[in-house]
Amino acid sequence: MSDVERPGNGARFAFELLASEGARARYRVRVVDAAVEAEAEAIVTPDAVELGVFEPAIDAWSRKSALAFLEVVQRGWDEEAGWPRRLQRWRQHDPRR
Repeated sequence: MSDVERPGNGARFAFELLASEGARARYRVRVVDAAVEAEAEAIVTPDAVELGVFEPAIDAWSRKSALAFLEVVQRGWDEEAGWPRRLQRWRQHDPRR
């Protein structure tokens, strides 16, 4: 992601489908905030979401937010429609969460 997309407040989340086989998808997850740009991989199935370790490390709020977005993807999976190829979201940082 470029510096133009680097938010001053909150974080930008990008999810790119790397591979899918039936009800299983593997995503590259990028989190960009004012301080860091990090990546991890995630496995999503209708029954579970497994989010790997971010390199470099990110704060708990960003990890929790990325996981929440993946859970929305998980709930939206449909056998006919398949998995979304790319998603980008932004979330304002909420210090209460």
